[in-house]
Amino acid sequence: MSRVRRRYKFTKKTYKSLAITILIIAALIVGIMSLFRRNVLEYSAINMQIKNVDAIIIRDEECLYSDEGFDKINFMVKEGEYVEAGTHIADVYHWGYNDEFTQSLLNLESETYNQQLSILEGVATPDLDEINSRISSLINEISKYLDGENDDDILELNSELIKLLLERIEYLNNSVQANEKLQELYNQGKTIDEQIDKWKEQIVAKKSGIVSFYMDGYEQIISSENIRTHADTDLISVINADLVRNIFKSGNEVGITSNVDKALYRVINNNHWYIAFNVQTSGFKRVKKGEVYEITINGIEGKTFRGTALEPVVHENTTVNVIELNEDIGDLINQRSISIDLYKSAQGIMIPQKSINHGKDGLFYIRINNGMQGNENGMVPVDIIATDDKNAIISSRSDYQLNAGLEYIN
Repeated sequence: MSRVRRRYKFTKKTYKSLAITILIIAALIVGIMSLFRRNVLEYSAINMQIKNVDAIIIRDEECLYSDEGFDKINFMVKEGEYVEAGTHIADVYHWGYNDEFTQSLLNLESETYNQQLSILEGVATPDLDEINSRISSLINEISKYLDGENDDDILELNSELIKLLLERIEYLNNSVQANEKLQELYNQGKTIDEQIDKWKEQIVAKKSGIVSFYMDGYEQIISSENIRTHADTDLISVINADLVRNIFKSGNEVGITSNVDKALYRVINNNHWYIAFNVQTSGFKRVKKGEVYEITINGIEGKTFRGTALEPVVHENTTVNVIELNEDIGDLINQRSISIDLYKSAQGIMIPQKSINHGKDGLFYIRINNGMQGNENGMVPVDIIATDDKNAIISSRSDYQLNAGLEYIN
């Protein structure tokens, strides 16, 4: 008697049970395989972008301060003008100077001018007319500034007016034959000048650069000279996260040279400066000393700066990144607080960020499998060159060489 085969009928419940069984088996297979899978370093590339970072500018500048207080200062060059070493920058009138001397001299110069004009009466003086026209135009601009009708640089207007008045005096002194009355006025003016000179000090530039009479008060607190001196030894003694944070919050307010802080002027090397900004110590956005990074300044279109990173200043919670730039600072010459975007395209040894450890000494470490000679736990200190959301391009801070294919431990 032949046997009859029975067909097994699959129900929906059967299909569901089968699917669950397959998933469980697959998960077990993946889990078992992961136990034998090796985590190895890879050679890869990362394009890093860090957007909208609060930063400060540290200029390479020399500030001159008066050893004693002063009552008045006359500027002989324009704000923002490039000067050579030895250029006459300003005349400073120290304490004890009395404006009555100046007023007497001004009255005398006015009388002298009228006497010279009387001698020149009827004589064509086109050069004098041209100088007087420029003086009138400047006086008009100064009046508009005082009335709030323009926002011109009052220091520049004042400097230009002084130069024109001196030019007119020189022209008339050389062009007019002095009579007895005029010679008497010249002698009186010389006497007053000699009295004023007792309090006047001529200030000259000690080095070449862009001159400025506006300061924000941080010139004495942080300088490129200090950074340059301590860059390879103890930069932490020069700059810290709180200082960067406080300077940024102060904004870009500057004040004119004044007797309050005895500041006279500053000369700026416009082709050397630094940018500093804070990042979280627990994060992975540090720069690596010696690496070149690209920077754009928010608000300045079409301009990319390139700078070289110094050793980051690591604190418990916040790290300060410092980047040195050697190109024209341009319109940022009076800026202190800025917002930047940082870029870095890097190729090298890549590792997931989750496999990077934070050491108590502030350094980053990765653990190499099977240990190393003289280092049983296999911990290698590393620098982070660039990061994205998940991975990092790293380099070794020790003599131990990192290569693609080297096994690491998560």
